[in-house]
Amino acid sequence: MFERLFEFLGQFIGLAQCWTIVDPYEGGVVLRMGKLHRDLKPGLNLLIPLKVERVITEHTVPRTSRIHAMSTDTKDGVTIGFEAVVTWKINDIRKSLLEVSQLKDAIADCCMGVIGTELSESTYEEIKQGKTVEALGTACRKNGWKWGIEIIRVQLTGVARARNIRLLQDQYSMGLTVDTHGSDA
Repeated sequence: MFERLFEFLGQFIGLAQCWTIVDPYEGGVVLRMGKLHRDLKPGLNLLIPLKVERVITEHTVPRTSRIHAMSTDTKDGVTIGFEAVVTWKINDIRKSLLEVSQLKDAIADCCMGVIGTELSESTYEEIKQGKTVEALGTACRKNGWKWGIEIIRVQLTGVARARNIRLLQDQYSMGLTVDTHGSDA
């Protein structure tokens, strides 16, 4: 019997709550009756009770995302495989919360094609020496703004020559044999 009473009181207190606390590493928005009303800042924020206003929060401090298993052909015809580590943070809380469903997917969208394009316009030596990394960050940063995301840094990891399966298929179809060590027989 007391369980139901406590459950009822808990629900009533939840409906009557007229404040929220946003932590220092967060930002947020208030939706009033389903429409954007205002941005929230860290600290105590007052709300209209009875679920008239709803709060959505997200971390706004820098974080990293990995983009796994990508490959491209460089300007000098070398096929490379690589991964990227993207350091980012939310810059526009409204855009990132209300216009993007999954932030990690938005990061991948901002960077995957751009990285492939930038690397395909560079030589393998330029990539190995790290000369293209700044251009990658600049290009990804430009795309991130549309989602309210600031791309802080892009780093390449595991850059290595890769076998191009299309090349193997072309050689096979032309009647050339290829050994497992990569030299033509």
